[in-house]
Amino acid sequence: MPGGLPVSLHALPPKTQPSTAFARPVSLKRFGALAPLSLVDEVVVRRLKPRTLASGYSLTDSEVSAWVILDGWCARVRNLPDGRRQIIHLLLPGDSVNLCAERWAGDDLPIVALTPVIAADAEPIRSAIKQNPSSHQGLVSACERATWCEQIYCLNGIVRLGQQNAYERLAHLLLEVRERLTTVDLVNGSGFQLPVTQDIIANALGLSLVHLSRTLRQMRGEGVIALRPGHIDILKPDVLAKAASFPHAASF
Repeated sequence: MPGGLPVSLHALPPKTQPSTAFARPVSLKRFGALAPLSLVDEVVVRRLKPRTLASGYSLTDSEVSAWVILDGWCARVRNLPDGRRQIIHLLLPGDSVNLCAERWAGDDLPIVALTPVIAADAEPIRSAIKQNPSSHQGLVSACERATWCEQIYCLNGIVRLGQQNAYERLAHLLLEVRERLTTVDLVNGSGFQLPVTQDIIANALGLSLVHLSRTLRQMRGEGVIALRPGHIDILKPDVLAKAASFPHAASF
């Protein structure tokens, strides 16, 4: 299994991002896909203020306690005493952190930015839900659904690591990422941005870098995927879905 992630733990603190270009489409599309939003709900979401976070920044060490990821990839991780780190769950654009009143075990895991990230302080959403839940039923439902989805993705990860071979693990993860990015319109045709290194993918799948590289070459040779820097095309999703028994469980 690969060792620690190639990210710095001494990244610069977040800075306020003046533009709201990311906050409006991505956050509204994700929450709207999870539950119908009222106009009042949409007003709250549109008021989120994006920040830029450097790769390696620890979201859980910030003064901000709730986030919505707008651009870039993060991960919940488990750190081992000898310095190794295991990715437990990938957080993609549209995903939220610590919004739901009902806590689960994953809330206590550190969250790090795997790439440069744009994220919004989601405290306005949490405050609106807490202070006036009856007026924000859409946001209440969306946040509950988001937590449920994250738990499902974590369970799928256990199945990948425990029962699937390298080809099946990679196929399932790629299809899951594509499914999640589709809900926020970040899949263009057959492809999507893949901004993380092979080291990170290998860590998430419990594979060595050599084994992952060999599996990627096999998939490319079979014509089921096409790769270029920072981007992947899923050319034969049905082939990957059959190989990976995708999906393992209901997801969104």
